[in-house]
Amino acid sequence: MSELRDELQRTLGDTYTLERELGGGGMSRVFMAEDNALGRKVVVKVLSPDLTAGVNVDRFKREIQLAARLLQAQIVPVLAAGELDGVPYYTMPFVEGESLRARLARTGALPIPEVISILRDVTRALAYAHERGVVHRDIKPDNVLLSGGTAVVTDFGIAKALTAAKTTDTPVADSSLTQLGTSVGTPAYISPEQAAGDPNVDHRADIYSLGCMAYELLTGQPPFAGRSPQRTLAAHLTETARPIEEMRPDVPPALAALVMRCLQKEPSARPQSAAEIGALLDGVPSGASSVAQLTGPGATTRALLWYVVALAAVGIVAKAAVVGIGLPDWVFSGAVGLMLLVLVLVLATAWVHRTTRHVTAEIPVLTPASGATHGTMTTVALKANRFLTWRRVFRTAAATILAFAIAVIAVMVLRLWCRTRRLTARRRTPARARAVAGHRFRRRKGFVALTRRDRGGAHQPRAIQGRVDHAADGDRRRAPTHAAPRLGLDRHIPRT
Repeated sequence: MSELRDELQRTLGDTYTLERELGGGGMSRVFMAEDNALGRKVVVKVLSPDLTAGVNVDRFKREIQLAARLLQAQIVPVLAAGELDGVPYYTMPFVEGESLRARLARTGALPIPEVISILRDVTRALAYAHERGVVHRDIKPDNVLLSGGTAVVTDFGIAKALTAAKTTDTPVADSSLTQLGTSVGTPAYISPEQAAGDPNVDHRADIYSLGCMAYELLTGQPPFAGRSPQRTLAAHLTETARPIEEMRPDVPPALAALVMRCLQKEPSARPQSAAEIGALLDGVPSGASSVAQLTGPGATTRALLWYVVALAAVGIVAKAAVVGIGLPDWVFSGAVGLMLLVLVLVLATAWVHRTTRHVTAEIPVLTPASGATHGTMTTVALKANRFLTWRRVFRTAAATILAFAIAVIAVMVLRLWCRTRRLTARRRTPARARAVAGHRFRRRKGFVALTRRDRGGAHQPRAIQGRVDHAADGDRRRAPTHAAPRLGLDRHIPRT
């Protein structure tokens, strides 16, 4: 390592002073240096000898000149290029911040608003480069830097320069890179046409790689994770990525559909330009809704907090309606019962998402050939994951409460209508004696006579029962009971 640094310092001379090695991927080794003339930090990248085997250095320099002309806010430009014992190197400005790869390793899947912001910045860089005939060919989180709330793309045109400068086909030893025919790329993000060695690769290969990167930003893993490089390449050619909704249910449908469209195998089925993707991203809501907040660690706790707030609100409104408006008592008990059913739904959804996340973390990609088996409950959770989403839970709960409120209003309106009809009918009915259980009551001043007509029409005296009708509306009071003698005449019993 020290030998390479010393030799690189001798090659750079007094122009740059190497300070420390930043590391790098399989494509290059990266050093931070000081630009002695301008007093600024720069990055020196020395390409891997395995990758540059058979590369014509002069041709590489000519090819990289095209990339050096790209000057745009979201593109890290190439400052200079040279060679170190036949191995090409190039310099770029040092960008304060961290790579998108480091951010993913630290936090996993990113929040929806941040994903949309990063994709917008990357699509601006791609649109600018594609308009000038430059294709990146290796879009991945390692080549995206985050600085000051903005994403910038680095290593533009390097893969294209390596491909164009190739004089022989030499296999690459590093499994993180793939060289097939005339294509160089990273297996997890390489497009099908690059994997197949198609010499007519165009800007739509970057669209596919952008879709792979967006998939990882949303789900925490690339489309075909957990496989060997060879199987990953085969999957890019033949398999369809697992739907994003199954991996992360809170992703807006428009964003999920856009990413899956970028992952189409046929270039003609993808968005045809980065500018088109940018326009589609503008139509995706980036605000963090209450549903979007219910993801990641602590999702169950946040869901229960939202439920407690909703339960309190529904209970207060229902009780106020019973006390203040005079609604029946069953309105309050019915509202509380519905909220208990919603609680069961919330807990079931939290369990399903938690189980799915554990399974996804343990087995990133489930294929028929993997032989992975799960218990009955885990299988149920995996199948229910696509249906039990927080968005659907919230909508179902709101619709249920609204339907209950409408039912209560309908019942009260129906009762009011029936009462109004009864009152109207009573006003229209003339006052008359009320027939109760075959008896006829007549009201007289100070006395009550009770008679019963037999079949022949004659009045038969009978025992007086203590019911007296004092008003036309049927109000009755209890009177003492006396036994009238059978004299064949109606007896008048004074009221006591």
